[in-house]
Amino acid sequence: MNELCSTSATELAGLIRTRKVSSVEVVDAHLERIAEQNPTVNAVTATLADSARSAAAAVDRAVAVGEAVGPLAGVPFSIKENIDVAGSATTWGVAAFAGQIAAVDAPIVARMRERGPEWQRAPARLVRSLEAELALRLRDLTGPARSTDQR
Repeated sequence: MNELCSTSATELAGLIRTRKVSSVEVVDAHLERIAEQNPTVNAVTATLADSARSAAAAVDRAVAVGEAVGPLAGVPFSIKENIDVAGSATTWGVAAFAGQIAAVDAPIVARMRERGPEWQRAPARLVRSLEAELALRLRDLTGPARSTDQR
């Protein structure tokens, strides 16, 4: 496993800000880890690789020219499927909602993207993660998520 995948978010942010590692490298490491592990753990329902790489590249460009970036700039994160992300399905874990593409971001996602100067370079939205049906844990859209210890 790439050590970037086991490094804390604050440590990753510091490494990115000091140019010891690029945000694109961090995103790519996490995408590789997801590809390796998701068939077993079934926790990721959609990768947002293109937008994550684009956001990561923007952070890397900003850091390279000395612009101020947010405290978690360039660090990938997941968003549960019950939170709207513009252009992505908000299924609430229900198969019938698979076509419900959000037109706008939920307020928390919008704030991460748009909040004042210190947040201009926000974390990279990497994936949508599994949500139980209507968040009730009755039945999952793609089956239950599992720990890598439950193989």
